[in-house]
Amino acid sequence: MNREKYHEVIKVCALEHDLSVLQFGDGTLVGEQGAMLSGGQKARISLARAIYRDADIYLLDDPLSAVDAHVAQYIFSECIIKYLKDKCVILVTHQVQYLKDEPRLYQLNRGTLCRLKKSKELQPSTFTVKNIEQVSDAQTLHESLKNDAEPSEVKEHRSTGNSFKKIYGVYFRAGGNWLVTCVILFSFVLIQCCASCIEFFLSHWVNLVQEHERFETESERMLITHNCVYIYSGLLLCLVLVTITATWAFVHYCMIASKNLHNSMLNKIIDATMTFFNNHPSGRILNRFSKDVGNVDESVPLSLIIVIVTFLNLIAMFVTIFIMNYWMILPTALLLLICGVFAAVFQPSNRNMKRREGVTKSSIYTHLGSSLQGLTTIRAFNAQELLQNQFDKHQDVHSAAYYMYLAIYNAFAFWTDFISTIYVGIVIFSFFFITSDVRVGNIGLALIQLFQIELIQYAMKIWSDLETQMTSVERVNDYTELTPETQSGQGTPPKSWPTNGKIYFNKISMKYTQNGPFVLYNVSFKIQAGEKIGIVGRTGAGKTSIVSALFRLYDFDGSITIDEVDSKSISPNDLRSKIAIIPQQPVLFFGTLRKNLDLFDEFDDSQLWSALEDVKLKDMLSDLPSGLDTMILEGGENFSLGQKQLLCLVRAMLRNVKIVVMDEATANVDLSTDALIQATIRRKFRQCTVITIAHRLDTVMDSDKILVLESGRVVEFDAPESGMTGFCNNSKRDVLIRWELPLILKGGSKDFTEDDLSGPLDSHESKQLADKLELAWLEEEKRKIPSLGRVLLSLFGTEFATYAIVFFPLHIGFMLIRPYFLKKLLRYYTPKENDVTLQKAYTYAGLLVFATFADLIVYHWYMMGLSALGMKIRVACCSLIYRKCLKQRTGVGLEVGKLINLLSNDANRFDLALPMIHFVWMAPVAILAEVLYLYFVVDSTATAGVAVLVLSLLFEIYLSKKISTNRMRVALKTDYRIRLMNDIVSGIQVIKMYAWEKPFSRLVNVARVLEIQEILRANLSRSINYILPTFLKHICIYLCVLAATLVGVPLLSSFVFVVELLYNDLNNSVFVYLPVAVTQLAELRVSIKRIEDFLVSPVEKSLMKTNRRSDKKVDNCTLISVQQESCSILQNRSTGVYLENIRVKWNRSLTTNILNGVNFSAQMGELIGIIGASGSGKSTLLQTILKEVDPIEGSIDVRGVVSYASQDPWFFSDSIRNNILFGKAMNREKYHEVVKSGSRERC
Repeated sequence: MNREKYHEVIKVCALEHDLSVLQFGDGTLVGEQGAMLSGGQKARISLARAIYRDADIYLLDDPLSAVDAHVAQYIFSECIIKYLKDKCVILVTHQVQYLKDEPRLYQLNRGTLCRLKKSKELQPSTFTVKNIEQVSDAQTLHESLKNDAEPSEVKEHRSTGNSFKKIYGVYFRAGGNWLVTCVILFSFVLIQCCASCIEFFLSHWVNLVQEHERFETESERMLITHNCVYIYSGLLLCLVLVTITATWAFVHYCMIASKNLHNSMLNKIIDATMTFFNNHPSGRILNRFSKDVGNVDESVPLSLIIVIVTFLNLIAMFVTIFIMNYWMILPTALLLLICGVFAAVFQPSNRNMKRREGVTKSSIYTHLGSSLQGLTTIRAFNAQELLQNQFDKHQDVHSAAYYMYLAIYNAFAFWTDFISTIYVGIVIFSFFFITSDVRVGNIGLALIQLFQIELIQYAMKIWSDLETQMTSVERVNDYTELTPETQSGQGTPPKSWPTNGKIYFNKISMKYTQNGPFVLYNVSFKIQAGEKIGIVGRTGAGKTSIVSALFRLYDFDGSITIDEVDSKSISPNDLRSKIAIIPQQPVLFFGTLRKNLDLFDEFDDSQLWSALEDVKLKDMLSDLPSGLDTMILEGGENFSLGQKQLLCLVRAMLRNVKIVVMDEATANVDLSTDALIQATIRRKFRQCTVITIAHRLDTVMDSDKILVLESGRVVEFDAPESGMTGFCNNSKRDVLIRWELPLILKGGSKDFTEDDLSGPLDSHESKQLADKLELAWLEEEKRKIPSLGRVLLSLFGTEFATYAIVFFPLHIGFMLIRPYFLKKLLRYYTPKENDVTLQKAYTYAGLLVFATFADLIVYHWYMMGLSALGMKIRVACCSLIYRKCLKQRTGVGLEVGKLINLLSNDANRFDLALPMIHFVWMAPVAILAEVLYLYFVVDSTATAGVAVLVLSLLFEIYLSKKISTNRMRVALKTDYRIRLMNDIVSGIQVIKMYAWEKPFSRLVNVARVLEIQEILRANLSRSINYILPTFLKHICIYLCVLAATLVGVPLLSSFVFVVELLYNDLNNSVFVYLPVAVTQLAELRVSIKRIEDFLVSPVEKSLMKTNRRSDKKVDNCTLISVQQESCSILQNRSTGVYLENIRVKWNRSLTTNILNGVNFSAQMGELIGIIGASGSGKSTLLQTILKEVDPIEGSIDVRGVVSYASQDPWFFSDSIRNNILFGKAMNREKYHEVVKSGSRERC
């Protein structure tokens, strides 16, 4: 980095004073999209970034509009004329007065570029601002830069401690009242009662058969057998009916809870204070509405139903063991105590780490959203690698948190299983020491229940999962507890209020934050009815703060009365609905043009067209195929900045109010559009009170009075003649005014921070993974039909397969050997069976315990490894998606809502699905092995339940297709809802000023209802998948018992309980793991397809814009056609820009070109000025030079390095310094020496 150049750039961009008064100097954080900077500061820092780059060609898109007149004059003179005198500079501007002496000035008119002769008429009749001397305070600047203290960003709020008792209460109250909740829970208790009755009855039946001497006759035996079959069938039927009914009711209950939580959060967000939105990046808020709401919708209901069923199974297991062997009460109590201690140690860390993981994910979404807004600037500076590295760093922080969460989670699971296995051994060996007679059926039932001891670990696991998912409920609930805007004042003003528009500011003092500096201090002034008031002052003087106070966007001391009504005595909505505003940054929302103009459908088409005709937009819009029903792209991308401003003016006209505010509304439009807006305001708002904030002095010169602000205080409030004289005479003093930027960035909670995280493992680093995936994907794109799944298999398939190759044989082996040892052990307890001695029984019992423990060890190794592999794939895919975003043209295909959904829900499927996918093929193989074992080792009748397994597999195939379809439908509905939320968060200030909170809330609620309908279908399909094991296992055993009864096979314990153990194992593979695997695989396929569709989408050659040409011309100027220049353009080209016969359309279906036959050249040492009406294509011309827009005809030849300052300044969330350097390293010691020497030179 060139330190001298950096300091010089700060100077010529008039930033020295601004940096000197900031606490952290150029280390001050700019906030999301420069939220902590004023409009003028953003424009100058954006210009400084462009100027600092060592380029040959500088494209400056209207950098002077957002700064004060004297600052604009200084920047034009010192920066553009002097500092860039040897460079090729193309300046798009509306400030024609600065270009009157330049030899090459062009006008864009109806798509044609025409050269203007120098003319006296070119100089607009505006107030001439005296040249001022820029007084440097280099020493102060040096001191501010020398301050090594670093500001900190506002941390995302995280709940601390164990607040989950409250969160469960919140969730259940959202689902219904206490009676509904109790009925739902009781239905699951009834399910478990039915299942336990079946188990006990089967044990009793076995005991009856073993005690065959009780049957005196064959008819008596048959009668008892028939009765047992009837009772068994009735119990099974009750179980099926109750299970289906309870599941259906529970899913609906959860959907009601989810809908209510979302709506409550939405209402609180929309009603939150502006301070909240200033402190919270949009990515953080959208994370709650995407990832967290997604968890509440889909993960919480599933986790909750599994927790309820599993804990009821666990309770039933212990009760059964106690009944069979009451001596096990003490070991069971000890086991539960140890597990409780483990839970007390692990769960808080696990929960807090999950919270940290959720917080670190928000920064990824914020960075993505910020990058999408600045793609043109990023590519113009070739800063893609810098932004990629920052994205990778955010991912690495998240990966470190997520991997630590996995480690804590699996350590807890392993130690719980270890203790549980010891308990299994104690129970098995305890039966050897029972002296009293024990019925073999009871022992068999106890052992079968005992082999479900893994339910302890599974229960703790799913409880941990549920608490993990409930952090999303907690995070949603956090936003339902936001402090709303002050709703002081219960009075309702008359419908006709205000009738005059008289405003009185009385001793107004205001802060943006409670501990921040005053932005307004003791401000008092009166505005009479119908007066036109202009507000001026340098950057940071408090002009926009006056508007914020008027609209009650922030709390303030003092009073503001409008027609004798105190604004604090009425609600903010009543106040804001009576004031119209035309904001500096025009905001258009996703939807139709009609809805953007008339949200409440209060006006018919004729009224809308009449208003559009008043601002000269009717002809342009009437040519569009859909007219008023034209869809507005995200951010209003299909309209120019000037056209968007005119549409905002139409909004204000349609409101028909007595008070109108213009907040620098004409700062970024050309003089003709400015004149049109001013003329329209004078005509349409003649009887209204109009408050105008402006940088252009001519904009406010026809005001009745001008309010001059300085550091939040009123300096003058008088007629333009006297007020402006004082303002200009004090212009030198204005440069030295010190104003404080509110420091609202504070540290977050200290309980668990990023400092507690170690860095990611080398194999988990985002950049390394993304580089590998990107190279492989680039090769794959050469294929006729690229496949993301094929690429992922080539990169990660070997590791993925290795886990299965090791795990599956061991798992199948342990699964088959346990029934053999159980059969031998039960023969020891069977009367008249003497082939198993006590010594052999000890051996079989020991091997049974070992097989159980070894299987658990292998299982944990497998799950941890594939969970980490899923994380790696997710990280690689997220980074690849981000890199694709940086290459994609701005506009179509880059909707923030869709991309956040891709990262938060689709890419996240790898974490969830990868550990389960192998069970899709393991289950059928396990079924085959089990069937062979049942047939050849147990009895052929034991295979009767296999038919149910086969049918269930077919049903799983059907469900997988159903789930895939539902998943796609849900994703589309979620995309749309997140897009609406992004519009709301991005335009919240405008929404509040227009009092549009309720209509936008209803719009999201409607989208939410449609989304919930699809989620309900998806959750029912998933719940059916998960609830099937509750009764299908019993159906399989029922069929085996029925078959054995029909063919006369005695129901001995060695038959019944071995069959039950085998079907329990099959239940885990087929009815537990397989449904999860099928569901996850189906949803993963959809997610991979969505990611793949985005990755293969072609780079848009042009945006679907609808800009049309205006007929405005510069009066009394002679136009020279540029066509004659084309012959010389191709000859002897040096460094510069050369365009030949360029024709551009945003939409090829339109008949009119935006640029029509443009021939143009600019070389080193030339300053080229380009002017034109709003929507004339000035920015499009620069976009064409930057190759962001591809012409339909002509050639572009850009020779040299290009730098670019956009019309809408873009920033990434970092310091001012890093935004200017944009990736360049800085030697601070030498930099301070340069600043110090510069200070001495000025002394």
